[in-house]
Amino acid sequence: MMSRMDPQPPIADGPANPSDPLVVAGVEQHGEALVVAIVGEIDALTAPQVVGALGDALAQRPRVVVADLSKVEFFASAGIAALVDAHQKAGESVEFRVVAAGSVTLRVLELTGVTGELAVFATREDALSG
Repeated sequence: MMSRMDPQPPIADGPANPSDPLVVAGVEQHGEALVVAIVGEIDALTAPQVVGALGDALAQRPRVVVADLSKVEFFASAGIAALVDAHQKAGESVEFRVVAAGSVTLRVLELTGVTGELAVFATREDALSG
């Protein structure tokens, strides 16, 4: 467990290949929650960035980690796998929440049945308030 005196680990690395698109826009702290803002296209090429950023956020053991997909424009199965992986890593010690609305993200999560496993919210504000 990290004490308050320990330096914070890096939140997320960029893409493995500098020519790959960057899909993690940033990580913000909101009280006891960390919000990982994800943008653009989540596919087999970019999903490892999402896995890394969510894993880094979870490793800090905040009370809540929110994956904000509100600016995602394409969402492939690799993105779903990244969310399920983060949910499993969170276990019972960290609440893992997802912001998804619309056909690009929410519809995909609904069609695959993942909304039964993940806590999905329409807005970042809703996810932060739980």
